[in-house]
Amino acid sequence: MKETALQPLNEFRSVPIPSLGTLLSTEQAMKLAISEAYKGATRVSPNPLVGCVILDGQSRFLSVGHHSIYGGPHAEVEALNSLKASDLQGAHVIVTLEPCAHEGKTPSCAKALAQLPVAKVTYGLMDPNPLVSGQGVQILREAGIQVEEFKNYREELEEVCEAFLKNF
Repeated sequence: MKETALQPLNEFRSVPIPSLGTLLSTEQAMKLAISEAYKGATRVSPNPLVGCVILDGQSRFLSVGHHSIYGGPHAEVEALNSLKASDLQGAHVIVTLEPCAHEGKTPSCAKALAQLPVAKVTYGLMDPNPLVSGQGVQILREAGIQVEEFKNYREELEEVCEAFLKNF
């Protein structure tokens, strides 16, 4: 079978959710977050497809979430819903798009994360929306949370947010 350009991207669309406590690297977690983001396809527009994975302080899988419907909770909130604040002590949040900074149909994800004992947030793409762009990162850093832009999987991250990115 001849390999096409889209075949490598398809591997990001069906990553299985690991068992609670499974060790994951940041790359594995981002790959899972990208896969989760696709679950919101056709229901979140004009918002972006976003996925989120939460690891504990020892890089063990805690939770996953995605933005599932326009006007509904964002991926970060969905991933946080099954956890207690004590579960998040030193946690690492991996999300495909910079956590939102503004209040709209939903509260700010960056502000919500800033209130929790999260140690680190890794995001895939900077949000191009002028109401967010860089402000989510700033809110997190001001709360003492380490923030890092994920440098791999650019093509895959841009593909999952393609419709949203073209609108800004």
